[in-house]
Amino acid sequence: MKTYFVDSFTNEKFKGNPAAVCIVENSIDEKEMQGIATEIGFSETAFIKKFLTTHIILDFLHQKWKYLYVDTPH
Repeated sequence: MKTYFVDSFTNEKFKGNPAAVCIVENSIDEKEMQGIATEIGFSETAFIKKFLTTHIILDFLHQKWKYLYVDTPH
């Protein structure tokens, strides 16, 4: 799994709000996602997985909630 650290709400390095973006190749369950997010230690971690060839799934974990987003690219 590739993991990227991004700085949200800024154009400068090491400013703004840190977040992690994980590109998932294989399915992982919510417990494993939560463990990865906890180990990274940021308040937000996103898990992105391509589903089939027409959909993208985004699991967005916050310290207190999880948000699931599914989209079909145009």
